[in-house]
Amino acid sequence: MENLYDWKQEVIKLCDELSEQLELSRHTIHIMVNLSKDAVSEDESSESSRRMVNLEALKGQDDNQYKVTSYSICLYEPDYPEVKDENGNSKKNTSICRIAYNVMKSKTTISFFIKEKTAENIQNDPFMDLARKTVNGFREYKMDEALLHTNIPKVLQFLKEVILYEIANYVPRAQTFGCCGKFRECSDAGRCLHANKLYACACQYKKNLLSGKVFYGQTKTA
Repeated sequence: MENLYDWKQEVIKLCDELSEQLELSRHTIHIMVNLSKDAVSEDESSESSRRMVNLEALKGQDDNQYKVTSYSICLYEPDYPEVKDENGNSKKNTSICRIAYNVMKSKTTISFFIKEKTAENIQNDPFMDLARKTVNGFREYKMDEALLHTNIPKVLQFLKEVILYEIANYVPRAQTFGCCGKFRECSDAGRCLHANKLYACACQYKKNLLSGKVFYGQTKTA
């Protein structure tokens, strides 16, 4: 698995770049490592969050040692107001892409599992000929290691489009609310200025701003 690490680092870099571009808090988009039940103690195995750890925590470690089964690109919606919390809490992570690989004697294959609805909305899918539907509502893209490494830019662009689609269509865990205390500043800016962008997806006024309807301030349109 060692030779795949640079590739995983490229995905981490992509997640960080998108977080900065979209003004998301650090680790909002991140990679979690899915561990087998054998990788944790019997007492811990009942807690699903114990089987998911941030990839950075295993940096430089052997995947076999930790019995890694797959990786997940996740969206993490922190509490608001913000409280001290562990990023590895699986209940607050929404998996948007699972990445699994199978090591065989002859070759290594890598599979990307994307929600079927998401895959249908990716424009100019570069890997359509590799895709197959699964029985649980996902689309699997399977390629061997050589194909992956010769198509890294295309893979990263594909994952970028998946992430952007999932964020644009994100359903927040927070309850719907009318607006926050920044409604005037948001009105003048013409966009949401809330610090917690995923939480703010529950804001009804944000939807109005996105559609060009400004109810307050100097740029009032409605």
